[in-house]
Amino acid sequence: MNKDITIVPADYHFEIPEEIAKCPYCETKLHVQVHGWTEEDDGWVADSIEMVCESEPDIDDDAWDDFNESHSEMPYVYLLPVQNTVQEWINNNFRFDMEQ
Repeated sequence: MNKDITIVPADYHFEIPEEIAKCPYCETKLHVQVHGWTEEDDGWVADSIEMVCESEPDIDDDAWDDFNESHSEMPYVYLLPVQNTVQEWINNNFRFDMEQ
C-alpha cells in the first residue's frame, strides 16, 4: 500500500481543501460523505459520494429555494466535474476501514 494513504472509517466526514475543489456555484467549502465503496487490491475506495456546499441552508429555511435554484443549474456541466475531481482525490489519498 502507498505510504501516503490514510485509513479512515467508512462514515468519515471529509472537509475538502479549497485547493482541491470548491462549490462550482458559490465557491465555498465542500463537505463530503461516501455512500458506496468498491474493494480494490489495496483496500476499499469510494465509488459514490455526496457533496454538500457549506453555504447550504436548512431545508426549512426561507433561503432554501434560492439556494436550491442557484445550486442546481446544469449539474452535468458544473457539478459533475467537481464531483469527479473530489472522488479522485479521496481515492488517491484514502482507504476505508469497513470494520469501524
